[in-house]
Amino acid sequence: KTYVAAKTAYNEALTYKSSEKYPKDKLAEIDNLLAGDAAEKARLAKEKELEANYKAAIAKGDAAFKAKTYAAAKTAYNEALGFKSGELYPTDKISEIDKILSDLANKDASTRLLNEKYAAAIAKGDAAFAAKDYDGAKGLFNEALGLKSLEKYPKDKIAAIDALLAKMSGAKELDEKYKGTIFKADGELDAKKYAEAKTSYTEATALKPSEQYPKDQLVRVYAFLADVAKGQANQVKYETAVAKADGILAKKDYNNAILAYKEAQTIKPNGPYPGNKISEINSIIDALARAKEKDAQYQEVIGKGDKLFGLKDYKSAKNKYLDASLIKPKEQYPKDKVAEIDVLLKKKTTTTKTTTTANNEEFKSELAKKYPEGITEESATENNAKVTRRIVVKGLEGHLYVRKETSFGPIYFFKDNVPITETEYLRDTEVQSQ
Repeated sequence: KTYVAAKTAYNEALTYKSSEKYPKDKLAEIDNLLAGDAAEKARLAKEKELEANYKAAIAKGDAAFKAKTYAAAKTAYNEALGFKSGELYPTDKISEIDKILSDLANKDASTRLLNEKYAAAIAKGDAAFAAKDYDGAKGLFNEALGLKSLEKYPKDKIAAIDALLAKMSGAKELDEKYKGTIFKADGELDAKKYAEAKTSYTEATALKPSEQYPKDQLVRVYAFLADVAKGQANQVKYETAVAKADGILAKKDYNNAILAYKEAQTIKPNGPYPGNKISEINSIIDALARAKEKDAQYQEVIGKGDKLFGLKDYKSAKNKYLDASLIKPKEQYPKDKVAEIDVLLKKKTTTTKTTTTANNEEFKSELAKKYPEGITEESATENNAKVTRRIVVKGLEGHLYVRKETSFGPIYFFKDNVPITETEYLRDTEVQSQ
């Protein structure tokens, strides 16, 4: 099949015999064979070129696919299909790329949404931080960190917020402690607990040295403490003077006791005790004077009663003894004398009744005849006592009500010479007068 050499030989043979058919036919056959070989060679060359282009496109597509440049890879695989349309490999790779691109598109949408949420949380956190809403900002930065746990920015902001909150917590705690100490100190100062207030204001100054208020209050406290010290010294002097006066009073030396209490008053003018004791002593002196006067009056009335008794003027004597009992109700002597007189008078008048007996019907009848219906009031003075008589008449019966106000204080009430209470006196006369 060295057709060229054969063709040369057959052409050489025709030079010898140009009319010979055989070399011509062989030359024609060789030409046909050579033409077929050229076409085959052209076909094979084209197939080789196509294969090379296909493989180059596949290599290009694989390289792009490996580099995850899926659009370029898909173009290369489509180019490969242009060379070999029925090949399964590039078709499968294109399908794979389409799926990857679809997944990436979905993933990109999720990533975009995640990024948007993250950016929104960060923006809100930054705004809250700028507004010093640290708790709110921390929550938003934590939200952002939940979306992107590897991001450094929200972690840094959370750390900064924690540091600020810790600092603020310390400052808040200090401020609360300072305010509590000031409140306590002010209360102690109001209660005049100056030593305690001094300690508390000093503690407040240590907590906040730049604050002026506790320093000013300490100046006041020191002034109060100085006054207290002065007052304590004065108190000792005052108590000594009072003790002296109490000792004099205990001896019932009333006039000198008053002078001693007045001396204590000069030391402490606002002290109530000396003034109260002076009033008490004056009351004692007045009571003694009244008792002396009362005793003198009692002795005078008893003396008159005894004199009348000695003259056997029993009725008048009895009245004196009754007056004496009004002056000194606890004295037994006038009561005994009245009882004695009653016995004597009873013996003397066994068949008659006196007109002054409380239950004497004739006495009541005489009152009714002498005074008009209703109440008649008479006033008089007997033995320095103011006497008010109210004669109450109802029908044919009258009653004598007496109010006797003594000069030494007590007031006594009688109905028909029988002692009664003030309530009974007022009730009976007022009822009768209605």
